[in-house]
Amino acid sequence: MTQDARVAGAPRPASRARERLALPRPSAKATATGIAVAILRHVAPGLLVRIAGRATDGGIPPFVDLLRIAELAGTLPSTDPSSSPTGILARFPQLADVATRDVVIAGPHGPVRARTYRPPHPSGIGLVWVHGGAFISGDLDRPDAHWPALELAHRGVAVVSVDYRHAVRGVHHPVPSDDVLAGWRWAAAHAAELGVARGALHLGGSSVGASLAAGVAKRVRDSGIPETTPAGLVLVTPFLHSSAAPWPADLLARMRASTRSAVFSPDDLTHLAWNYAGRRSVLDDPYAFPANGDLAGLPPTLVITEEIDTIRTSGEDFASRLRAAGVPAVVRMTPGAAHSSMSRPAEPTAQVTLDAVAEHLLGRWSPQA
Repeated sequence: MTQDARVAGAPRPASRARERLALPRPSAKATATGIAVAILRHVAPGLLVRIAGRATDGGIPPFVDLLRIAELAGTLPSTDPSSSPTGILARFPQLADVATRDVVIAGPHGPVRARTYRPPHPSGIGLVWVHGGAFISGDLDRPDAHWPALELAHRGVAVVSVDYRHAVRGVHHPVPSDDVLAGWRWAAAHAAELGVARGALHLGGSSVGASLAAGVAKRVRDSGIPETTPAGLVLVTPFLHSSAAPWPADLLARMRASTRSAVFSPDDLTHLAWNYAGRRSVLDDPYAFPANGDLAGLPPTLVITEEIDTIRTSGEDFASRLRAAGVPAVVRMTPGAAHSSMSRPAEPTAQVTLDAVAEHLLGRWSPQA
């Protein structure tokens, strides 16, 4: 049948195909790795961590391969046993004074897991925190979820760490955002019993968790429902755009040569965004990618970037546009750090990043500075 012979208004397969964001095919090695990870997760998790740690010494696979592994295995394996919850307490025994409790929150797509961290000496400040993981991995035990929450609570900040569904096996925006919004609303409703003073509950996250946090802040701003507005945003190494800025190949090579940690290519970041969006129209959505649309009326914002990180331009641009919209915003860069240093608590740069967050929340410097 020709295009002219179609019934007016009938769905057009070509249009649907153009709307769907198709990623490159993963490698056969990624499929084999995903199957192996799925098996080892259940029969030899300790061996899996050691194997994954050695594998990352040669750099991380392309995003589409990571996605394939995560879809087959359910998550991406940890690469550092010292960054497990047990390992963190062994390294930082003073953090054992923080009381934690796992909670389950009702969300629109089912239960949302969260964990509260109660300070031994509360300051009245609170933070809802969201972990990273490229939208496809991570949980409440992930180092950039558990370690910052323990550290901040030890210093007096009550923390609610919120998990979310991964963008795998057909899950796309807004499902992870909906989970984080449910976590925010729960924390706001329970702020007083968590020891958080009125108007002192902040929202933030690490990497794509920071993107989810910023998107939820925009949803809260635009909801028209009387609910607590975040006192501030804390965005650590955020990726807030639907595509990545280009990087010269020689500079990208020098960055990769200077660290054993992940340095994402612009193509990988774009594929990450496409996978989260699922559909072409979502790339312009201001809640899926918070750099889109109006930024006026958002809370005062701290953006932390890291030097050896292609994602840093996203945070820098977002902060600049916040200031242009009249929102107080500051960028602080951690020198010598690779992306998501808080996922690697043993690194000195992780402590520098963590200290900047703590100083901001506890009021030792002003985002208006």
